[in-house]
Amino acid sequence: MRSMVVFGVLLMLIFPFSAFGQSCDNTEAELEIAMSASTPLEQIDKLTQLLQRCPDFPKGLNNLGVILEEQGKLKDATELYRRAIHADQRFPYPYIGLADIYFQRRQYSLSAAMYNEVLMLYQSPSVQNKYSDLKSDIPRIKERLASCQASIPEATRSLKVIGSDVIEARLKEEPTELTRGIQYKPKTRPKIALSIHFEFNSAEISNTSFAQMDEIGKALSSDSLKACVITIEGHADAKGGDAYNQNLSERRAASVKKFLANRFGIDSRRLKTVGYGKSRPVDSNDSDAGRAANRRVELVNTGTL
Repeated sequence: MRSMVVFGVLLMLIFPFSAFGQSCDNTEAELEIAMSASTPLEQIDKLTQLLQRCPDFPKGLNNLGVILEEQGKLKDATELYRRAIHADQRFPYPYIGLADIYFQRRQYSLSAAMYNEVLMLYQSPSVQNKYSDLKSDIPRIKERLASCQASIPEATRSLKVIGSDVIEARLKEEPTELTRGIQYKPKTRPKIALSIHFEFNSAEISNTSFAQMDEIGKALSSDSLKACVITIEGHADAKGGDAYNQNLSERRAASVKKFLANRFGIDSRRLKTVGYGKSRPVDSNDSDAGRAANRRVELVNTGTL
């Protein structure tokens, strides 16, 4: 049974009231109060109040998404799960929510990518410790993933390559119309983290990552993204000094930009680069899995030309 970190009508989240001076203290306690309400309508009302005050609270967003999904409001649930991921990319449950919705819609490539994200996150000891209940859902996720793989073309089954359709879906920045007919444009820019391999101690992209780079190029050339400005962020693990990792992350981001511009003819004005070295880890650097998660390239949709 998928975990609900606390319950879920959407849009009420339209106005980020926390920006008007209200704090986001005591969110966990308020979440428990909301979830202890006796009826779903009361739970929704309390969650709505909480998310009006703290619109980027990932657990509240996720649980509201679960409620809406159960009510068959899949469009709204999808948006809530996406916003929860934007708020915390290491929070596994909204990935499961998206995966299940894509599975219902028979969008098996997207579903497989989301299930795989969960399994990769679960490799991290810090994620296992923080979300211990996730263990019980892993067998179901693996079964669903196998079903997805059996339903998509052989050439796109590799879990090591994120398909262009997934990248495009994650990077789209569109106003979202929810159940009450109100449009909401996320203040958090859409992004996706990808594993791009480079030669040792080098900014040269390894040929093992050419297939992934091709999928990125296809996505950025799509109709929905062809006018978007994409920032390529380079990130490193904690091995080596600060200056070394900073320089290497900058050069690797620049290498990705050059590849995309040369191979796909993408206007270089659409591709910005920045390196963060080891300053923005998403996991612990004390394990191989954690360091692997920290060595990444993130693509961020930062608007249009």
